[in-house]
Amino acid sequence: MPPMSPATYGTGISISIDAEREDEASQIFQNLSAGVVITLPLEKMLWGTLFSMLTDQYGIQWMVNDDEQKK
Repeated sequence: MPPMSPATYGTGISISIDAEREDEASQIFQNLSAGVVITLPLEKMLWGTLFSMLTDQYGIQWMVNDDEQKK
């Protein structure tokens, strides 16, 4: 529906990964980030944790978050 762009194969899903520590989130981001579109780089968000968003070569959207502040 307007104003959203048309859906394409693979864009109907997002995968969210919750790391337990910031270093783990950083490693996951590094492993996923080669050859993809980085929508939001891994950085500290207002809610106090690291967060990033990427889209891989198949159109799958990934989110990486660390849960360290929740403990």
